[in-house]
Amino acid sequence: MTEIIAGPRSCDIKADAMTPQDYLFQLPDSTLANMAEAGVTIVRCIDELRDSSRNLVMDVLRDADAFVQWDHYPAGDVYDEYSRCQYYFHAHAPGGRSDTDFGHFHTFMDVRKSRRHASGRGPRPRLTHLVGISMTPTGFPVGLFTTNRWVTGEVWRKSDDIVAQLDRFSIQRYEDFPADRWLTAMIVLFRPQIEKLLIDRDLRLEQWQSAHPGADAFEDTRLEVTSHLDISLFEQIEALDRELDRRNTSFEISKSTTLSGTIN
Repeated sequence: MTEIIAGPRSCDIKADAMTPQDYLFQLPDSTLANMAEAGVTIVRCIDELRDSSRNLVMDVLRDADAFVQWDHYPAGDVYDEYSRCQYYFHAHAPGGRSDTDFGHFHTFMDVRKSRRHASGRGPRPRLTHLVGISMTPTGFPVGLFTTNRWVTGEVWRKSDDIVAQLDRFSIQRYEDFPADRWLTAMIVLFRPQIEKLLIDRDLRLEQWQSAHPGADAFEDTRLEVTSHLDISLFEQIEALDRELDRRNTSFEISKSTTLSGTIN
């Protein structure tokens, strides 16, 4: 399993000032349809947890006796043997995180094309970090970010290699957990932004190496968060609804869910 060494504090480079609508304008209908289905899944997960007086953060902490800074939740991380994808949730000490980051998910995937057999035989996982998702204590995502290689000890892959395999990200365990479905859908709903963040990550590393020729940029602890974007689940789904309307499609997320009463 990938060991966490550090996590997000602040970053002096952010994704550009594009609005959610800007990301969607040139996407093909098939991609928008996948994003719309993911949006419905996300809202249903939120509704399902709300019905039991829980939220996404509470769901991943449900077996924990206490929420301890730096510890991983669920304990031992969540790893899907078939998809070779992994995630965990954790939090930093208050002085080592932003005001909006109560805690965050780290997502990983073995982006090699070879897959493990259902029996578990196959190459050992070599996990690459995809994106971090900053959360509020009430269980809503407020930011996406990428990290330098040293932060998680990942196997570094170029953004093109990661983007080519993003469709494979999926977490399914023997027992159904809303957080698994929610995270899988989040990678789909925010895929345009995630792709941009990964490209910005590579550019930031190139810029850092040029500015610090004597250092190994990938191991330089002065560079931690390599790209960051504030997000709003409500604004992303609303923008997707507007783009679907503009194209005269029949799929509208906010009309097929309790969007307005669920996401604030």
